[in-house]
Amino acid sequence: MDNLITVVTDSSCDLPAEVMERHGVDVVPLLVHFGDQTFRDGELPSEAFWAKASGPDQPRTSQPPSGSSKSTSSAWWLAEGRPFA
Repeated sequence: MDNLITVVTDSSCDLPAEVMERHGVDVVPLLVHFGDQTFRDGELPSEAFWAKASGPDQPRTSQPPSGSSKSTSSAWWLAEGRPFA
């Protein structure tokens, strides 16, 4: 039986991967900005991230836009017939 509750978190969550997988936690990546460039958290390899961070534009983060993943889209929840809040 599917879980009646789905936990959704952003990529700054510190839960171990095996815990998130076992409990079906859905992770939505934060956005990382360097000047006018925007990347999803985890999209840049570590070396590229630190190369950009040592440049003139320091990294900034922001929340993902509403509806940017299935878990943040009320339309997905309605289509699945699942309650949401």
